[in-house]
Amino acid sequence: MNGRSCFGHTDFEYAINYLSRPGAAEERQYEVTSRVVLYAYDYEQKFILPMPSFKGFQLNDYRQISAVPYNDFFWRNHEEYNIRDSLNTNFAFYNDTISVSNKLLFSVGAGNRKGLFESPYVLWSPARFRIRDIVTDSMSAAAPSAAIKANEYQLNVKILADLNVMADTCHLLTATIFDPFDSYYRLPSDQKSLCFINTFFDLCETQRMRSVQALTAEGCPADSFETIYKAQTNIFEQEQQAYLKAVDRGTNEQKMTMYNQQVSQITGIDNIAIFNPFEKSE
Repeated sequence: MNGRSCFGHTDFEYAINYLSRPGAAEERQYEVTSRVVLYAYDYEQKFILPMPSFKGFQLNDYRQISAVPYNDFFWRNHEEYNIRDSLNTNFAFYNDTISVSNKLLFSVGAGNRKGLFESPYVLWSPARFRIRDIVTDSMSAAAPSAAIKANEYQLNVKILADLNVMADTCHLLTATIFDPFDSYYRLPSDQKSLCFINTFFDLCETQRMRSVQALTAEGCPADSFETIYKAQTNIFEQEQQAYLKAVDRGTNEQKMTMYNQQVSQITGIDNIAIFNPFEKSE
């Protein structure tokens, strides 16, 4: 391209020997093979990667990819990896009942959902989260200080933005995602902490809604998309810190009530009514 050598494609084949039901009468050994073609899609068009990138200490590719929710628009408009004359391959794969993808694996009510710090990346939903008492810290968590309660927990929530522009159509996928690999909570779990964490997650969801308005105000311009996203991220992080400082781990009833009302007006979720964190003992 333009007189320069550019990557075109590479292809390879790999195989795995799989032993099924070892030790049983039905024991069988299979060889599973796959042929792969990896090629450059389009040098002439700018491809905007989803933001932010999910990176952490020793996180493998699968964990990072699983952070991004299934994008139906993208896969419905991309069928390039077909080699044979089959139609709707991507759509069929993601909707096959035997395919375990992030469309199913991380959906609300999925079989793997146990608790806030016990699953991979968690998408916001109206369902409430609970945490176990004294959970193990994540790989990237800093060593706690017994003297300072603020060092005993860290909550990391990101706003995902995935922009795809195809022909005359602009599609923006956003999501509020809890990052368990950069979060920890070493304090005892009670109704106050549950209310505190769920309200925090809900607050982040309301901030995502406002971010969408800012990102789409000018029709999702690709050239300024990253700049607008970074500006919204700065506002997002400032509001998070303001909440954490004001509510003091959910112990400040006045501030928690204020934020609860703010969240409830937008999401319809009343965490104080659900968790009753300030119940007075008789």
